[in-house]
Amino acid sequence: MSYTNFLYHIVFGTKGRLPLITNELKPRLHEYLGGTVRGLGGIAFEINGMSDHVHLLVKIPPTVRFSDFMRELKANSSKWVNERTNGKFGWQRRYGAFTVSESQFEKVRNYIRNQEEHHKKFDFKSEFESLLRANNLEINEYLWKEQDVSVACKQALICVLRFYKMARFLHAGACSLSLSPSGTAA
Repeated sequence: MSYTNFLYHIVFGTKGRLPLITNELKPRLHEYLGGTVRGLGGIAFEINGMSDHVHLLVKIPPTVRFSDFMRELKANSSKWVNERTNGKFGWQRRYGAFTVSESQFEKVRNYIRNQEEHHKKFDFKSEFESLLRANNLEINEYLWKEQDVSVACKQALICVLRFYKMARFLHAGACSLSLSPSGTAA
């Protein structure tokens, strides 16, 4: 028999770091995340967070690949939230996952438990970058770019949809505008 103790402190935010986790949703989401961890063979010791992110302290069995665990946890919980919030919820692509030694278990558990107090002083970005530094991980220039890309994609999609609606409107004959070869109205 092999002996393992794979404890992780996992942190991930809402897409665009938007405050999508309401006070009403929060306890139910945390319950769901805990159930998902159990369903994947793990143990959730602590789950907490703020309106724009969550923290989990979990133990994962050695038979589960970590990347599979994260994909399932985020996909299932995102789907569950969307079924309850008119489809406007998503998690950011990136996440932080830090191994926790047994000697630091209670310290990390209390840190997660006291998120509300902690966030009176620090926002999510400051907190996450602090966790990266504490774990000797480089802060990549693309870390916070996802929001910018997401906003740009949404704006492009809105333009495409407007164009599509206008094209359908014109095609349906609702407008008799004709353009000259130069592109001006005739």
